[in-house]
Amino acid sequence: MKSDFNYSANQLLYARYGSRFMKWWIALLLTTLATSSVQADEKCTLQKVATVPLTVTPSGTVTVPVIVAGDPLTFALSINDGFSAISSDYAEKRGLHLTSNLPSLLHFDFLVGTATASDVMVGDLALKNVQFLRGDVTKHSLFGVSGTIGLNVLENYDVELDFKDNRLNLYSQNHCPGDVVYWSSAYTVIPFTQDAAGNLIYQLKLDGKLVTAGFNLFRGFGFISSEKAQEVVGLTTLDGLTKTPNLVFGINETYIYPFQTLEFGAFTFKQPEIYVYPGKVLCRPSHVMRCLGVPDIVVGSDQLRKLHLFYVFKEGKLCVTTADAHL
Repeated sequence: MKSDFNYSANQLLYARYGSRFMKWWIALLLTTLATSSVQADEKCTLQKVATVPLTVTPSGTVTVPVIVAGDPLTFALSINDGFSAISSDYAEKRGLHLTSNLPSLLHFDFLVGTATASDVMVGDLALKNVQFLRGDVTKHSLFGVSGTIGLNVLENYDVELDFKDNRLNLYSQNHCPGDVVYWSSAYTVIPFTQDAAGNLIYQLKLDGKLVTAGFNLFRGFGFISSEKAQEVVGLTTLDGLTKTPNLVFGINETYIYPFQTLEFGAFTFKQPEIYVYPGKVLCRPSHVMRCLGVPDIVVGSDQLRKLHLFYVFKEGKLCVTTADAHL
């Protein structure tokens, strides 16, 4: 009888409170699932860190506003070089922390050491203790600027180059892998690799032939060696081509050649502006027996500014649409 009584008492308790408990438990479960879903959505949403205005000089150099040691300056944007650079004259004048050291792979003749700035603003992005390589930036064909912002800064973020609205958008890399193209339903993905010096290398097609490529926001045009042009289009002589002197630093003459197409994944440019220079692939003058960041061709800013680019550095991919693409 005692056990029957206990059983009946448990039934009464369940009848009185069980349904209420189940409702509470279901509500708690739904709330937890909803909270987890919101947190997952927040993690997968792109979180913008900064927006920086872009300006293009008449020669095609893409620049950004930078404040170093309280001084407003203009720096070139470098989306291919693994380093940032600053004018030696400016670094010495402003008393930045200087060294005569250079990374072993970067002993180029226009560099003399490093300079570290404790506070740097790139647009509205505040940075601490930024190290620049220092030298004569005019020898890098960067007239009118005080330095460059390169990948040692940019690769800490996901980088969007929106040339339609002339802005550089930087995002936190703490998001879900996958689709980051929010402005268009159609895009192409171009993988990239980095060489030992941190420079980016892509694979594109020039006149239907696969070539390695680098992107250059310092000049409007692109260029290729005559040796590589012979491989790609069978160019055996520069005779008869129009000569254009002093376009590329370190090269006295370049030539106009009528290339037909340059393919970025699914996107094709017709008659791309790519000049031919005599000889082998152009290396930066260096004191070490290395030739880094030197692909088959270099693509200039006139072509790149017709695109909308989004770099996902952790995934090693570049998402590309046309500059005016939109949902």
